[in-house]
Amino acid sequence: MMQRQNCVLLSDEFKIQIRDLGSMCGIFVNGRHIGVSTIVVLHNDLIEVGGATFMLEIEPIYANRPLPS
Repeated sequence: MMQRQNCVLLSDEFKIQIRDLGSMCGIFVNGRHIGVSTIVVLHNDLIEVGGATFMLEIEPIYANRPLPS
């Protein structure tokens, strides 16, 4: 079951991380439970949250390209 706030994705210029916010069933990345850790996630990682699975797709943003609206 998915709750209102299961996890958070954190990003900076160099990496994207995921942190479990105390979900009932836990957060899994590529089938591994992340526990209370904050871990780096990579392109094509599978993130399981409350029975739903998401694939993380990362695309570079170029300085001269406008951001999507």
